[in-house]
Amino acid sequence: MLSGADADLKALERVQVALQVADGWTLQSRIATTISQLELSADARLAKLSVGWRRRVALARALVFKRDLLLLDQPANHLELPAIEWL
Repeated sequence: MLSGADADLKALERVQVALQVADGWTLQSRIATTISQLELSADARLAKLSVGWRRRVALARALVFKRDLLLLDQPANHLELPAIEWL
């Protein structure tokens, strides 16, 4: 049985491995970049957003989580030119 400090180190090692596997070290950076490029408000309530802004949020979510395949029907419909160029 591991002592308290050894058990803590093992738990920390498991968390670090999980972060690496999930690419968690760059997740915050991808979130910040996507929010900025799509001109989203990080603290806006989803329920209070218009349909167009909700579409942006859905697109942002798909981009942040690096989906293998995105099928987009007119993805630039509700975006301004800088966001379209970034996309």
